[in-house]
Order: sequence, then C-alpha cells, then structure tokens
Amino acid sequence: MIQTAGEQDTAGSPGREGIRVSVRFGSGAIFNSGMDERAASEAATTAAQPPGLRVAPLLLLPGNTDGERWAAVGHVLITVTPGRVSVEATLVAAWAENGNVNEFTLIPAADSARRTEIESLAAHQLQERLELTDLSGEPVITAARLAKSLAEFSRNTVGSVREIRYALEACLAESSTDTKASEEYTDVIAALLQLNIICGRAADQAREAVREGLWVHTTDSEAYHAYRKLQDPALINQHSPATHETRPWMRVHDAAVRQCQEMCRQLEKETECIRMLLSAASSISGSREADAQARFNLLVALLSIGLGIPALFLTMYGANLLLPMNTWPKVGAFLPVGIALLGAGTAAIWFAPRGSKRRIWLLCGTSVLVVLVLMVAAAILAPVSLV
Repeated sequence: MIQTAGEQDTAGSPGREGIRVSVRFGSGAIFNSGMDERAASEAATTAAQPPGLRVAPLLLLPGNTDGERWAAVGHVLITVTPGRVSVEATLVAAWAENGNVNEFTLIPAADSARRTEIESLAAHQLQERLELTDLSGEPVITAARLAKSLAEFSRNTVGSVREIRYALEACLAESSTDTKASEEYTDVIAALLQLNIICGRAADQAREAVREGLWVHTTDSEAYHAYRKLQDPALINQHSPATHETRPWMRVHDAAVRQCQEMCRQLEKETECIRMLLSAASSISGSREADAQARFNLLVALLSIGLGIPALFLTMYGANLLLPMNTWPKVGAFLPVGIALLGAGTAAIWFAPRGSKRRIWLLCGTSVLVVLVLMVAAAILAPVSLV
C-alpha cells in the first residue's frame, strides 16, 4: 500500500492486520448518494458478512514535540469488512496557535506544509485510539465500537477546548482591569471569536452525526428507523422502537449516538459562554472608554489649575512685586501660586489610575512638585537675579 502524508498502515502488526488510517483535508458535506455507493461497493467485496459502515464526528487538538498546538475539526468514515478496518478522516478546517498560548488562527488552504503536519499528527492520534479499541467480532459490531470510541474521544477533547476558554477568560479579566494599550485586549477578543468558530464547526459535525444516526441507514435501514422510533416515540413509521434485541450492536450504537449528543451539547454550551464573554467584553470596552474620558477630563482640570491660577496671579501682581520673595507679604502673595501647583501635583499622584498609564500620571505629578520646589528655591536663594 502506498503511504501518503497523514496516512498510517498497521498491516503486519500482531493481531491487527489490515488496519488503515488516513487523514486528509476535504469538504465537510456528506451526501446520501455517495454513502450509498460506498456501502454498495464494500458489500460487493464480501458476501460472507455485511460490511460495517459508520461516520463519527472528529475534534482534535494535536501538538508536536516543539509544544505547538493545532485544532482540527472534521468527521471520520469507518469501514469494516472481514480482515480489513479502514478509518478515513476528513478535516474540514484547522487552526494553529499564532505564537501566543491559547490563541488560534485559521490555517489557509495554501499553507500545505502545516496542513501536511496536521494530517500526520491527527493520523497518529487516531492510530493510538484504535489501539485502545476492541476490533474483534463481526464487521458491524467492530464498526459500532469504533464509532463509539472515536465519538467519545472527540467528546473528551471538548474538555481541552474548555480549558482554552478558561485561559482566555482569565486573560480578558486581567486586561479589563488594566489600562494598558488595547492591543492585548483586542487579541483576546479575536482569540475568543476563533474559538467560537471551532466550537461551532465541531458542533455541526456532531449534530449531523446524530441526525443521520451515524449513517447506519446506508447498511441497515431497518435498524436506523427502529432507533429513530426509540428516540421519538411520536414518529410515524412501521418499525418498533429499538431494543438490545433488535441488533447485537444496538447498545454500542446507542452509546455512540449519546456521545455525539453530549459532545454537541457541551460545544453549544461553550459557544454560549463565549458569546456571553464577548457581550461582557463589549460592556467592559465601553466602560473603559468612559473611564479614560473621565481621567482625561481630570488631567485637563489639573493642568488648568496648575497653569491657570499661577498665570492669573502673576498677571495681577507681576513678577517684580512678588520677587525677590524676602518678606512675608510677598510670601503671602506667592502662596496661591504655590498652593495651586502643590494641589495639581498632589492630585495627579493621588488619582493616578492603575496600569501602564499610572507611571505617566506619577511622572507628571512629580514634575509639578519638582518645578514648585525649584521655583521657591530660586526665589529665596537667588533673589537678586530674579529682580
């Protein structure tokens, strides 16, 4: 068998001959006509036992040895015939960390190098999952087990997605209480939007798998309609609700569908949480802009006091009447100027906001106080030069 990127063949491994795993990027749409043709083709190759055919949703978060992570969404076509197990994964979209932890960006179709690496890593993860699955028994039973195992694997991956959302939520809270530049805040919002897309696309795959009953109708229409009757007793058809006696693999099939339902429910919950975070971020952004405007108005008021009152008094009395400041009347006349500068500098230090802008406020307030001290020292120590 020819090996391609993202494809692993374990033929020759002890007790697991004929297992084939392949991963490729492709379309997310699955059509009944194509599935029916595939089922007919597989049935034509064997007459002893009916083939097992299932489609399960796929959500992956693979990583390489360098610590880089990717997210991939798609579905898995499982085909089992006597002596052969084929697991064909189709990735409909993939994302890569953009250099910042927990922040993912969509990988374009033109980036074939990273797509090839994701295919290889995804194939490796699927192969590890197959090693944990019992592949003995009839093809239909093996296909049901594989569908349940892979659906459970994808559902468990939602936990990792949830941890990413928690990390982004913490970053959002941290950046919201700081007055640093809005670049980091915007990056967190963009990361949340990308995570919402990942959750949405993965939920679509799980929802489609549930709606089609893992596509079991392509090989066993009667079991498919019986199981639908079990899910919705009000459904009008001629079949009785499915039980454990309907088919030997019905319990496993029911477990696989429930895994897909739980995966879809958890992803929809994550999407809801992300949307609430985005709504909160919008409110926080408006609040930050209002706070910034209030701080700007306060700074302007302090500058007006610090510059306007001294200029007013110097205009009224003139510098020649105040300097040199060697008598108490002159000190009293200079007192409003000193109080204005002292008040402006102290207020700038006292009302300095938190975050990176705090240093600017502290520097301005300190500079005003230093200027005040230098003015007083110059007026007292060098009175003759100031006349």
